[in-house]
Amino acid sequence: MADLINAFERFESRFDNKIKNDKIYPNWAFVVFITVMLFGVCTLFFAIR
Repeated sequence: MADLINAFERFESRFDNKIKNDKIYPNWAFVVFITVMLFGVCTLFFAIR
């Protein structure tokens, strides 16, 4: 069980470092995703209408 926890902690630290080093902004990615989805729904609504 300890090995599993250590593996998860290593993965988490690598993932956090990758986000920091690659300038990935999860909050902005989420905002863009929601905006694109809303735009798609609106486009579909107007296309059907």
